[in-house]
Amino acid sequence: MKGQGNSSSLHDYTFVDSRPLAGQSYYRLRQVDADGTSTFSPVATAQGPNNICVAVYPNPSASTVTLPATMGAVRYRILNTLGQELLSGKAAGNDRLDLTTLNKGTFFLELTGESGRTTQRLVRE
Repeated sequence: MKGQGNSSSLHDYTFVDSRPLAGQSYYRLRQVDADGTSTFSPVATAQGPNNICVAVYPNPSASTVTLPATMGAVRYRILNTLGQELLSGKAAGNDRLDLTTLNKGTFFLELTGESGRTTQRLVRE
């Protein structure tokens, strides 16, 4: 955020993380002065949502994985180890994700729902 410039008055700044990670996150501020020097604030912690943590099954799998029945609506993304998106879509509890278009190997499954976001390792045999 751009600062208020030279001022002897106290100014408040706020930021809302629109995509918090599940579990505990760490934040700090970097203040850059007009002369280019910078300082960091102390680290602050915040507890993110925990209730989206789920495990698909079977994992590893040769063809499909199933989302747990208790899961609500989510958007999913399957990423390779470089973070490139290979598959994406919408799903819900008991839905099956087809992995047959993926080569054998290790991937990451990112699930984003109303209660937050989680990423887990996924193996295609």
